Amino acid sequence: MNKNVLAVMSGVSSDIDLLSNDRLEALTSGHGMVNLAVWSIANVIVEEMARGADITLQFSNTRSLPVDDVIRKCISAGIDAGAEAGNASLLSAVLLYLAGSPSQVGVPAGNRKLGALCRMAAGVARCGVATIPTAKSGNKLSGFPAVQAIYEAAAAGRLTEVDGRKIPAGVTPLFIGHATLGEEHAIREIALNAGAVGTKAMIDSQAGFAIRPEPLYMAIFGAAAALEIVHPDAWTQEPGSGVIDKSAYLVGKGAVEAAGLPPKLHMELTGQTYDTATLVGDLGLILKDAGTPTVVGMLSLRDSLGLFKEGVSPFRATTPPLGHLCGEAVLAMKGMLAWDFDMQKVVLALAALIDEKRIDSEMAHIALNTLARKAEQVRRGPVSKLIVKATDPVRTRVLYEAACTSHELFSQGRSIEEVVMVLERRRLAAVERGSSARLSKAMGKEVRVEVGKVAPRGHKVGPRGKWWVFDMDVDITLTIDGERKELKGLAHECILRATLGGDSEMASLVGPACLPASELALSAHTIINVTVPAAMAAVMGLEPAAEAARRAEAAAFITAAFPGARVRAQEAAERAQSIAQALNQSEGDTV
Repeated sequence: MNKNVLAVMSGVSSDIDLLSNDRLEALTSGHGMVNLAVWSIANVIVEEMARGADITLQFSNTRSLPVDDVIRKCISAGIDAGAEAGNASLLSAVLLYLAGSPSQVGVPAGNRKLGALCRMAAGVARCGVATIPTAKSGNKLSGFPAVQAIYEAAAAGRLTEVDGRKIPAGVTPLFIGHATLGEEHAIREIALNAGAVGTKAMIDSQAGFAIRPEPLYMAIFGAAAALEIVHPDAWTQEPGSGVIDKSAYLVGKGAVEAAGLPPKLHMELTGQTYDTATLVGDLGLILKDAGTPTVVGMLSLRDSLGLFKEGVSPFRATTPPLGHLCGEAVLAMKGMLAWDFDMQKVVLALAALIDEKRIDSEMAHIALNTLARKAEQVRRGPVSKLIVKATDPVRTRVLYEAACTSHELFSQGRSIEEVVMVLERRRLAAVERGSSARLSKAMGKEVRVEVGKVAPRGHKVGPRGKWWVFDMDVDITLTIDGERKELKGLAHECILRATLGGDSEMASLVGPACLPASELALSAHTIINVTVPAAMAAVMGLEPAAEAARRAEAAAFITAAFPGARVRAQEAAERAQSIAQALNQSEGDTV
């Protein structure tokens, strides 16, 4: 291998924080996101279950269960990874549920609920669903709309045929909670109706806050609000029927029907099938019991549920900022548990999934590798280890190709700007190809994506107007079955026409056009198109490290989406120079 290529590859990857413009170190203390807590908790669960730990809930007349020890370890790992205790509680409960722990067991005396066990282990107070925030989607809300709507429906007599004022004196809760009046009438009716009412209120409120409704996520909130009221341990059945349903299932059923969700969801990687009503009811029960999560915890919850083949909560096509990478860790955990801890099988399956699903799979591998290595710094374990193993091959190849391209072009006398442009155009072409393929499959038509302009619009006053992701001016052309559609000013003109102007044709086009634009806008998660040329220019003596970094950042019209790449490029270049000096003192071949 050429010594300059080796020096550059080593320099830019010598510190994983140099591979991304995202604030990785801040993530370790929970600043902005707490997804590293998800990785740490997943590591704990796989480690413990590989040792034979029992994570089931048992209706046992004992002070503790084996799962309590696993819960404590999960909570501790989450907090150590930057999660506040309320967030660690919720994320631990959800991941344990996905790993196979039931959401509840037993009847009131001695019953156990997974969310409550995690809350008590974390030492946090319970809060009402009305105060639990949703994840941020531009704006955000809380569970208040669901709570309000359910109480208004109750006061209006719309939840059940049973009027409490007509219950005779002496008919105690015993005859309601675990007898025909409750189990076949009041509880059953309230569960179904409250789940539906709460979910619809959440969806309507999201829309009113200028958020595109998220049916699955809002159904979980609707279920949580209903389960604050409905007897959560009741076993219900239709009058005259022998089919017994848990009240949490019925709440989930009402929520799922109101949200228009499919009856089954299928997990990527393992193919596991989930009954949607059961999933929603169980997650609603966990959410209302688990404590006091914050917005960042709810973001990581939503990201952790991006696991399914169905569009209601899919494994995403774009590679997000590193603070949103959660689903891969959960899928890796699920793969290890489903396939008897066969790490190599999970490695191959996960790598194949990324290749299949991500628009720019090469950059996706690098981004995931970067975060997995950061997770290894926080808490080592089988999940982060297998993801490093799954993504190392592509990461190494792409770094090698970028370094070789830079060396070859600089040797031909090309400028830093020209070299960066070659790499950026390569990245752009990958996004166009990946978007075209994914849209063609989704739409059942031949779709070709072309990205025209990617630049700052200069509309905003001050520094934000200089960085294109903060002040976007993007042109996209879609050719659908031979018909060419140009979308000029996607962010500041086309989306407004579709949303505010009632342009139905534009509304059908902006969604597909946003796919490549989103992938490009999130590109700062991997900045090798800045760091590699800067490092190579410095190693070859074409520019000092600082100037090479400045020029590389200025030329990176895609990757330098927001400020910060220059500082990392300079550090990478200086490290590469030191490595090159050491290599040049060796007596080995250069090829």
